[in-house]
Amino acid sequence: MLWSGLAIPIEDIGIAEEILLNRLPEMTHLCHKKTMGFILNKFVEFWPEEYWFYPKTYLIPEEYE
Repeated sequence: MLWSGLAIPIEDIGIAEEILLNRLPEMTHLCHKKTMGFILNKFVEFWPEEYWFYPKTYLIPEEYE
């Protein structure tokens, strides 16, 4: 398995043609700090007993106060 945050041309990887490459749907939302913080804060809000390890995160400027 090869994990890459950027698009890599097939020619640069050097793999056989019969191998398939794919992306996880909506993965771009998790790659941005602000969006990921928002999503994880929602997880903590709805399931605090499962997400006790996640520190309180503030989204600036919306939660500046």
